[in-house]
Amino acid sequence: MTDLGPYLVDMYTTRVHLDLLRNISFSELDENSIAAQAFVFFAAGYETSSNTIAFCLHELALNEEIQEKTRRDINDSITKRDGKLTYDAVQDMKYLDLVILETLRKYPPAPLLSRRCEYKYQIPGSKVELPAGMRVVIPIYGLHHDPDHYPDPETFNPDRFMDENKRTRHPYTYLPFGEGPRACIGTLNIISFFG
Repeated sequence: MTDLGPYLVDMYTTRVHLDLLRNISFSELDENSIAAQAFVFFAAGYETSSNTIAFCLHELALNEEIQEKTRRDINDSITKRDGKLTYDAVQDMKYLDLVILETLRKYPPAPLLSRRCEYKYQIPGSKVELPAGMRVVIPIYGLHHDPDHYPDPETFNPDRFMDENKRTRHPYTYLPFGEGPRACIGTLNIISFFG
């Protein structure tokens, strides 16, 4: 990653999110726009979920040790609840959660995000200045495969997401659903399902 990378990550966490909310115009929403957005919402949710499941199963098939650990995690959780698959059982599947997070790291639903710079921004320690209105591309795939953040990034390793390992990384080097007010609503499903 270039020297610009850390600054782009830091810039992403600034006050831009609140200002975007102020610029939303609800008068532009008619019935056709709402119907179109609903269709996109359901179509995108189906495709990204099915792709994530397919990539997850692919990685589990390639990694028998991880597959067995995931299987034990699922069986132990269900066994504790008299063989019933309940919401609480899923919440207890901590290793499965790590497997899903690693799948989303290695195979992010979107390879990049495009955002508009709301304010002129001087990148600290450089002569580079981003003018207001400039399009900024956030390379999600690049962040998720940067060895500075994820050593040996092509290796499927759910342990990257154990609490002690997550603490060593900048939180905005993991963006499978984007971040802020324009983040993919799919993140709510992951949070509520594996929360």
